[in-house]
Amino acid sequence: MITNIQPIYSRIKQYEFNVDDNSIFEQRILNLEKAINESVKEISEQFKNEVHIGFSGGVDSALILSKIVQYGFPVIAHTMGNTKNHPDIVHAQKYVHYLQNGGANITHTLHITSFNQKDIESSNSVLKTDSTRPDNYFMIMKELKSHAPQIICCDVIDELMGGYYAHQNPQNLPIFNPNKSHEENRLSALQFLLEKLIPNHLSVLDKFSDYFEIPVFLPYASQAIFDNCNFGVNELVDETQRKKPIYQLAEKNEVISPILKRKKLGLVDALSY
Repeated sequence: MITNIQPIYSRIKQYEFNVDDNSIFEQRILNLEKAINESVKEISEQFKNEVHIGFSGGVDSALILSKIVQYGFPVIAHTMGNTKNHPDIVHAQKYVHYLQNGGANITHTLHITSFNQKDIESSNSVLKTDSTRPDNYFMIMKELKSHAPQIICCDVIDELMGGYYAHQNPQNLPIFNPNKSHEENRLSALQFLLEKLIPNHLSVLDKFSDYFEIPVFLPYASQAIFDNCNFGVNELVDETQRKKPIYQLAEKNEVISPILKRKKLGLVDALSY
């Protein structure tokens, strides 16, 4: 299951977004990075040998991977896609090569995924649904079953930091109000998508983590990170950029430009592209 799941659920349900903050922006960036550092170090120390991370080749998982490497932990990065040309695999390979050239002790494991009728039936049985394809979290956990005794996943930060395109342009969300300002609608989008995090993502991941008996660690869900996400709406997202503090930290920690500039897909899009 997702480790420490009940406190994580409580943090999400109780969290309220900040409208304004008078403290210095750069100090809050430093506080956020310190919280990420502490979370990554604490979780990495719970792995017996190599640290296993689900690495989508996106900015969130790249930032966490950079922190694991900075602490000197040997790491195995797992990337999934339906072909070797999938954007997640292409971008992940570029960053892993960059880290390896810098001396990082990192192994990259690619998972070229496909599913069959049994996968559909098993996924539907766990979720009590009648889908025509298995859930992506099912496929991810299935692929990891024989490779990773436990895994780091990088969920949660999109919801906390305004990482979805819908945060920039919430017109298609049911909470959108044309009579409100961009800032007000984006604040509503932040709250709306955070409320969807548990039913649409974490509860599903938790079920398949339990089904395949692979403990999942969520470094972005620590109490310290929740305590240090106190950025104003416009400091998180505007017309040109999403989750701005994370991109600033990623650039500071030398996440390469192709990842910073790529289209967002995310780990669970590995079968959908």
